[in-house]
Amino acid sequence: MRSILFAVALICIFSSATAKLDLKYSDLFNAWKLQNGRAYENALEEASKYETFFDNYVKILTYNAENNGVTLALNEFADMNEDEFAGYFRGLNLDPLLGAAHADESVEDDADDVNLGAGLEAATSIDWVAKGAVTKIKNQECGDCWAFATTAALEGYGFIKNKKLVDLSEQHILDCATTCSGCNGCANTWNGLAYAAKNGIQTQSSYPMKSGQGRCAYNKAKVAVKNSSYKKVQANSVTALKNAIAKNPVAVAVQADQNVFQFYSSGVIKSGCGAGLNHAVTAVGYMKISGVEAFKVKNSWGANWGQNGYVYISTNGSPNGGAGVCGILSMGAYPV
Repeated sequence: MRSILFAVALICIFSSATAKLDLKYSDLFNAWKLQNGRAYENALEEASKYETFFDNYVKILTYNAENNGVTLALNEFADMNEDEFAGYFRGLNLDPLLGAAHADESVEDDADDVNLGAGLEAATSIDWVAKGAVTKIKNQECGDCWAFATTAALEGYGFIKNKKLVDLSEQHILDCATTCSGCNGCANTWNGLAYAAKNGIQTQSSYPMKSGQGRCAYNKAKVAVKNSSYKKVQANSVTALKNAIAKNPVAVAVQADQNVFQFYSSGVIKSGCGAGLNHAVTAVGYMKISGVEAFKVKNSWGANWGQNGYVYISTNGSPNGGAGVCGILSMGAYPV
């Protein structure tokens, strides 16, 4: 009888501890919902999202305990599982047939315009943000990251050319660059630049953002920046990408659907993501961070993500078969 009572007491103690643990995470979840303005349709959806939130929090704590130089944190994506996150922000469609159909052949076949030589010595460091060539962090609403990477590169180009920083319109590129697929992504990082070379790009104020892709409303008279062409950066070359960044902010592609990117908060990413390119961002500099050389990358997930909207990715060219960390060396392009 005494053993039975003892067992019952243990169960009660364990249940109480579990309840306290659940209460702790429930409070955390509720605080996160309030901070991020989350409201769910019903109790079933909320229970499912709570489970995902809890799983993600455990992943974050586990990762941070490894002390690998990167800190992850709960952010606005904490209630998304990996599939949901990958589907929501996928902005590069690398289907080979789509890429072939959308290639700008006049540039693709011009050897002088295709590759930036890898043998040139780049500057020790550069930060286009500090130079005043980068606009504020923006926030995409669909799979249009390619448009944000395009405008960021063109904003830098306009600043370098005209000594004036102008906030350019992602909506213009999203609506009008028909060689891309709008909110369903783009085949590469240069089709938007090819569009701007032919038509130019308007300012944010003359062609403001709206929700999703709309009908093209291009007005030639309101074009603010127009490049002549673009250059692709030689793939799998750290020196080539650094040398390109020294000339202009560069639209690059990365794999961003992994936990290290989803919950990135600070530090230099050195591992944890492959080269399955699915997101376009803009490399706006490179420098040493706590002794580790890294590319400084502007993202388009709002200023609350990462380091005020930026992420640092190691310049190590060895990972992913030479494609670099997160594949950042695979597909760079910039306006000329």
